[in-house]
Amino acid sequence: MRALKIIFVHLKTKNLLFYLQLENSNLMKKTIYSIYLIIGLCAIAFSAWGQVNQPVYGQNITVQVTDLQKFYDMGGSANTAPDCQETDMINDCWSKVTLCSGGNIVCVTFNSMTFNAGGYDNLIVRDGDALGNILGNTTLNASGKFPDGTTFTSSAPSGCLTFEFHANSIGLAGDWDATIRVKTTGRDDNPPPCNLVCNDHVNASMPADPGCYRTFQAEDFLQNPDANCTSYTVALSYPYGTVPGNGTDVNRSQIGYTFVYSVRLTDGSNNSCWGYVTVEDKAPPQAFCKDRISPVIR
Repeated sequence: MRALKIIFVHLKTKNLLFYLQLENSNLMKKTIYSIYLIIGLCAIAFSAWGQVNQPVYGQNITVQVTDLQKFYDMGGSANTAPDCQETDMINDCWSKVTLCSGGNIVCVTFNSMTFNAGGYDNLIVRDGDALGNILGNTTLNASGKFPDGTTFTSSAPSGCLTFEFHANSIGLAGDWDATIRVKTTGRDDNPPPCNLVCNDHVNASMPADPGCYRTFQAEDFLQNPDANCTSYTVALSYPYGTVPGNGTDVNRSQIGYTFVYSVRLTDGSNNSCWGYVTVEDKAPPQAFCKDRISPVIR
């Protein structure tokens, strides 16, 4: 009976050991899986906020970028792009990447570039997508590369830039280090706001023109007109007892009167300013002589 009890305890101990080993094994698997997951997330984060590489030969991709990301050749920050091999010939040894930022303006500045002399490899920069206008081509430069500090800025509606890299099997492929900047302002469809400032009181003299009218423009009333403001309407409020004009002009019968004027933008913002204008007659006198008449002697 005692022997059976010992055997039973022994079996329970072995089962317990096996269970602990199994639990340890599962815990190890979960730990390894968690490590891989963390590494994967870090890789994704690094790709999103760290750097962008030119894709391998034969690829044509679009990448959403953020401000201050780095842009490198295929080899990344540490290595030169691989040479074009026979296996790449079927892809014509090219690759394209379009850098976009959700409609914002993408700018890329080349900090350094190393290309082989002779134009064996070249990098083409296009405005917008792969069919956009060419902004730069390394083969058109005498040095066969973009000078350090060269910046390309998108003017396409998409705000994107496309980089098309061509290589061959002669010498090492291209190597570059560039910085991406993203501009959220300065687009043509988002012009800077206008600064609209009116003079408090303007003294305006009537012209010497015998036509006896003066028509006012916005520039007659504004302080340092802003170059960003190009379209205005002007309105005069005529004093009681005067004959109203067309809203922008005065005549000699209104000399000495003070008007309220307003200037309004017509860009949709509806911004406006106002002030006073007093009409004066400070034009110098002019003499009007009849043509000389010569007597006719018969």
